[in-house]
Amino acid sequence: MNFSNEQRVEAIILAAGLSTRMGSDKMALKVSGQTVLNKTLIETLNSRIGKIVTITRPGLDLDMVEQYSRFFKKDVTNVSNFWPEEGMSLSIKLGLTQVGVEAKAVMIILADQILLNTFLIDKLVGESLGNSDKIVVPSIFGRKTTPVIFPASFFNKLRKISGDKGGKEILAMEGRMIHTVELGQKYDDTDIDTPEDYSTVVSKFINNNRV
Repeated sequence: MNFSNEQRVEAIILAAGLSTRMGSDKMALKVSGQTVLNKTLIETLNSRIGKIVTITRPGLDLDMVEQYSRFFKKDVTNVSNFWPEEGMSLSIKLGLTQVGVEAKAVMIILADQILLNTFLIDKLVGESLGNSDKIVVPSIFGRKTTPVIFPASFFNKLRKISGDKGGKEILAMEGRMIHTVELGQKYDDTDIDTPEDYSTVVSKFINNNRV
């Protein structure tokens, strides 16, 4: 289900990291038959998010991304980041070039947090619609985490960030404009940086989905 233009929340999925500690492109790793990128994309496509922009490194096989876009009948645009060494901020800025002019907010999603699911995405989007002027930040027992939703009023500030901190610079300066959503044990934000992380997260994913 898409929101109307008056309520439209879009998403940028960041998947262009160098994967230095992994030793290979972690976006191509498999989780229950799906790549890491595709797993996160499917959860986002199933959600009430509108347009989705994926930011990847050049050379990644994106055939399934295109197929999913057609199957879910949603607009998915991919942008290649040829300078991933510039950090996460460049990927965010590249994503913003493709966000629709009608977007009221954008959710910044880290593709390697594969335990993020459609239910959590929709919950955060709902919180954003009820607090349209605020930055929506999930929290796990008081620890702020990602994905973060920035309203359109912050897009220009996002275009000025630099380095690998992403939107953390803005969050540090805009404390009064943050709406925190406590998720507690409902959300496991473990990401994939090393082969050990990969094994751990895959085990958690399988256990979470075991009948």
